[in-house]
Amino acid sequence: MFPGQQPQQQFPGQHQPTAFENKWMDEMSARGNQYFENHCADVIKPLTREFRYCLGECGEDPTAFNNCMQRPAAMSAFQGFQRCSEGLERKLSEISNTDLFYKMRECAQMGDVAPKSCDNIVLQFGKEVYPTREGPTPVMDEFNAVMQKAMQLSMAEMERQQAMQQGGGGY
Repeated sequence: MFPGQQPQQQFPGQHQPTAFENKWMDEMSARGNQYFENHCADVIKPLTREFRYCLGECGEDPTAFNNCMQRPAAMSAFQGFQRCSEGLERKLSEISNTDLFYKMRECAQMGDVAPKSCDNIVLQFGKEVYPTREGPTPVMDEFNAVMQKAMQLSMAEMERQQAMQQGGGGY
């Protein structure tokens, strides 16, 4: 999972997020940002620089942006980030086999009618993922600001490539 990226894979299908899902995503996002700020700042700074550089060079062109992010410096920055995020991924996979995870899934299925006790489950789950969500995150704030645009361009390029593979030709 990208830092700052909404962890939506828990709730498949396109729908308006429920109050419970919003609470959960807010909690995970805050704790994820804190984790990355505290453990990965040194690898996130170069990735932010690469995103900035490629966005500056390529404007709104998804293909040019994608090619720019294939440069060795960008690939290396991304690999550094991936290595650092493995600690968080590991933690999430450990939790996904616990009672707490199943309770959280039950709460998610109840959606807007989830009882108050579900708020505690979100907090408990959050603390298991990463113990704190407080504190400044200047490195992550800067990263998240450029990452949104970078993700849009990456997605646009993936869609373009899929369309070409399906014989849709270029636009």
